[in-house]
Amino acid sequence: MKAQAHAFVEGCSVYVERLLQINVATLACLATLLLGMGQRSTLTPLGMMVAATASVWITDVKRWFVLSKRVAEWASLAALAVCLPQALRWERFAMIAAVADFVVLLQAIQLFRDKDPGVYWQIVRLSVLQVVVAALLTQDILFGVLLVAYLFTAMGAMALLFLYGEWRRHERPSVSDSTVRAAPPDPRRRERPSEAVSLPAQSTGPRLAAPAAPRWPWAHQTAAYWTGATGRVPLGREFFFRLFKIGTIALFVGAVVFAAMPRMGRGAWRGIGGFARATVGFSGGVRLGALGKIIQNPQEVMRVWFHQTDTEERYEVQGSVYLRGAVPTEYRRGEWRPPLDARPFRSADWAPSDQVVRPAPVRQVIHLEPLDRDELFCVWPFTFLERDRRIGYYAWAQRLVRRREYQRDRFVYALGTTAFWRNEQALLAPNEERADLRPLLQMPEENGKSAVPGLVALASQWIRESGIPPSDRYRRAQWLERRLRDSGQFSYTLQGQVRDASLDPIEDFITRNPRGHCEYFATALCLMLRSQGIPARVVIGYRTEDFNALGQYFQVRQLHAHTWVEAYLPATQIPDEVVRERPSWQWLHGAWLRLDATPSAAEASRTASLLARVGGWFDWLNFAWTSYVMEMDRPRQRVAIYQPVADALRALVRSVADPESWRGWGRSLAALLGLDRWTAGSGWFSWRAAAWWALCGAGAVGLYRALRAAAARWLIPLLVARGARRRAVQASVDFYRRFEALLARRGLSRRRSQTQREFALAAAAALEPQAQGARLAESALVVAEAFYRVRFGGASLEDAELRAVEGALARIAESLGRRNFPGV
Repeated sequence: MKAQAHAFVEGCSVYVERLLQINVATLACLATLLLGMGQRSTLTPLGMMVAATASVWITDVKRWFVLSKRVAEWASLAALAVCLPQALRWERFAMIAAVADFVVLLQAIQLFRDKDPGVYWQIVRLSVLQVVVAALLTQDILFGVLLVAYLFTAMGAMALLFLYGEWRRHERPSVSDSTVRAAPPDPRRRERPSEAVSLPAQSTGPRLAAPAAPRWPWAHQTAAYWTGATGRVPLGREFFFRLFKIGTIALFVGAVVFAAMPRMGRGAWRGIGGFARATVGFSGGVRLGALGKIIQNPQEVMRVWFHQTDTEERYEVQGSVYLRGAVPTEYRRGEWRPPLDARPFRSADWAPSDQVVRPAPVRQVIHLEPLDRDELFCVWPFTFLERDRRIGYYAWAQRLVRRREYQRDRFVYALGTTAFWRNEQALLAPNEERADLRPLLQMPEENGKSAVPGLVALASQWIRESGIPPSDRYRRAQWLERRLRDSGQFSYTLQGQVRDASLDPIEDFITRNPRGHCEYFATALCLMLRSQGIPARVVIGYRTEDFNALGQYFQVRQLHAHTWVEAYLPATQIPDEVVRERPSWQWLHGAWLRLDATPSAAEASRTASLLARVGGWFDWLNFAWTSYVMEMDRPRQRVAIYQPVADALRALVRSVADPESWRGWGRSLAALLGLDRWTAGSGWFSWRAAAWWALCGAGAVGLYRALRAAAARWLIPLLVARGARRRAVQASVDFYRRFEALLARRGLSRRRSQTQREFALAAAAALEPQAQGARLAESALVVAEAFYRVRFGGASLEDAELRAVEGALARIAESLGRRNFPGV
């Protein structure tokens, strides 16, 4: 029997230790994964996953490779030597990266050590430090999800580590007649008279000095350890369920406190940042064929909201949204270059159109992610609605830029635009100032001859076929756009094409290999327009139709990078219906006609295949996480939390206090039940009301019978069973009532504020001087711990345990001079 109990205890110890090893390895992997997300690195998390898995198998299970303490210390010094040069660069990001790498290496070293509670605690502390460093960096919603997983894993690790530490402290217990072992009293325990056991005045025994109890009793107690073998594994579903419950409550309370805690400062924490995203598909110029196969990167670039300027209500936009970034005008041998603008940076104190705009412009609010370029994107034409010294405008180059110090952070700005007409972005946009048209008619030449003769010939052929006169530039431009896009002669592809190096890339596209992406179609159309005497320019930016209905914003991704064409029309060439519908002084300088010759079917198919509905939900969650968690500041907290709650409370109070609200509720209820017809001219009787009341009555009767049957089948037997168990428990803890009765005869009674263990320790301390050298504390704790085992653990004492309890009671009675203490 003793051998079986001992084997069971050893098995439980191994079970807990193995769970702890797996849990701590998982905790290390999660912490490094969170850190790797902040560093935009995948190598570090993968390396930690390999190290953690290997440590569990070859160190913890097989013990093939175990680092001694001395070797681990030397390895830690080597890790410090590796990371120290990077930290000594005294750059903020380099120092953070060096600290993070050093912590990861230390954790990997500790995983391969012979683990005791101290080593486990060190691994846990290093993982927490990694999470702290990761939180300093800019994070998205996935960081929050993994942080919740880390919370539950860390709670499990600490709980298992506590149990494992207790097992180590009571390592290899012997199963004897005294199978109930109690933790020794803590020598640090300091007592106060106010918490002593109460001594009744009518006590017949000698009055004893009242020992003091600690101010915080639980803080100075060591856990009791129970070695009785009951045939059950100590960690079951209840253990994990309680961990889950505690973690869920902690998350809920933390969320409430986070949302309700007033922010002291106006600035929001946006992370250390420093990781500007490289743009794919967009640049200040165009070089045909330089990208090869364009990477379809779904990474987010910006979010765009449209609002009415006067009412702040959402402005519903239909169709595609074109956001301009750069306007290169000079073409040479397959490359577009922007015009040079030597004028200095001009802030938003100056606007391209300072005059009053009619109708009122639409407000576009843009959240731009950190990018490695200084261009700002917006719907053109734009107007500044407020002063913003962070933004500059180069009029000659048609560039809207931000200062370089803002590239590493998320940039939020708002502009107005008059580009929308009847909820769509209009094809024609007013020219805001006089433009130099000479660069917009430049054609590529080589050795004094046209570098694109095939393109010029094809454009001339299409124009002759159209029969449109030269005076109608509007229709000619749209005719060339349709022929290039819809003729079927040219096809859209993202694959890089092999071009003839002896030809201009766009000439090869027109005459030999008519396959390419949007930059080829835009370049071909622009040069075709110029060959026919129509000033034109290429525009680089983004085109999106990805509207997120949850967040009410347009999502712009790297894969939305696009190139299109704008053709200049003088004031005399603007269609009369446009001038009549949209009167504006700005038409005096002419207009820009937007043309997009890229086949729309290819663009739509790739967008639809990548942007699924699930992606929209995730994007909205990511936006909510960024806006209301990572960047929650005092103004946003007031608008998003305090103000809605206050408005709802005020509305509720007004509704409750308003008699008309009660009348409205009554009328609505009467209409629902058909009672309004009772007083109507059709008569007092309503079949609808009668059917409703009959249905309610039948439902009430059925519900009553169902509840009665359920109570008779489940509730009553459950109550009976609980009563039987309660009576069994009361009978089984009779030994503890006899223990308290024994001490009461000596003037000691338990206060309501004392636990059974506290009372046992206090009583033993009070009786120790008169106990003739007997150690009452151990015997008293045996009884108290057995009580916990039976009363709260739901276990029944085995014969050996019952003998241990009875022996403890007998020793207490004997030491108090009551050798005739009755048996069980």
